[in-house]
Amino acid sequence: DVKVALSGDGADELFAGYNKYDYLIKLNRILPKYPKILRRGIASILDNSSFTGALKLLPFLGHKVSANRLKKISYLLKALPEDYNEIISNKYYPDELKELLVGQNIGYKWAEGKKYNENSTLLQNVLLEDYATYLPDDIMTKVDRATMRSSLEGREPLLDHLFFEWVASIPMDLKYNQSNKKHILKEITHDFVPQNLLDRPKKGFSVPMDTWLHGPFRKEVMRLTEASFIKKQGIFNSEFVNSLIQNFYNDGSESAERIWMFFVFQMWYERWMT
Repeated sequence: DVKVALSGDGADELFAGYNKYDYLIKLNRILPKYPKILRRGIASILDNSSFTGALKLLPFLGHKVSANRLKKISYLLKALPEDYNEIISNKYYPDELKELLVGQNIGYKWAEGKKYNENSTLLQNVLLEDYATYLPDDIMTKVDRATMRSSLEGREPLLDHLFFEWVASIPMDLKYNQSNKKHILKEITHDFVPQNLLDRPKKGFSVPMDTWLHGPFRKEVMRLTEASFIKKQGIFNSEFVNSLIQNFYNDGSESAERIWMFFVFQMWYERWMT
């Protein structure tokens, strides 16, 4: 049996490999060109519930428009560049959490001790955020649970601290070069792997949440979001939860990721807190 395995975790955070970095760079190039007053004016229109409702009546847009998507755009229009990564990464926003949670004094924070270095580029700052948050709190947590569940030891050569520090010091254009992500890593690998195999669109390891939520898990989702269960918990606003569920199952204007996060919490709560 295999007892030890090598993993490439950390490559995307070290060498700027995520597709979201393209989006962040475009935002930083385009949004600051427009006056703040114009951006805030557009944001206030998007924040208007009547505007959201009107969009849903358009047959060619209705199924694609969600309040959350418009909220994300609104936040971006009002934000400073150092907050772009937080906004596109969030699934629930502070004002939504206030609606979702009942009687809770919510303290919201993104990256503890986050400092935006004015002398660094947006991408350099975003990579630092992802080193400090997404890598340890999501990626490594997932890997640790999966390997320990299988009695497998995962080795992470890219996370050797000396290598990590060295990569952090090399010029950014060796990592992200004219939208070519993980540039230097690919150039080195081309000596060992045929280029036509390596230079293909990035594919992640996402699970089919939407299929699961509409299929085998739908009954459980409905049970764990019933008004009686929610009110008994005393944590969530049952009307807000019902709105999320109805928007997801009835018109598809709610994202599977947001429902999945809530569903996983509810399963955890029922297993360990009741």
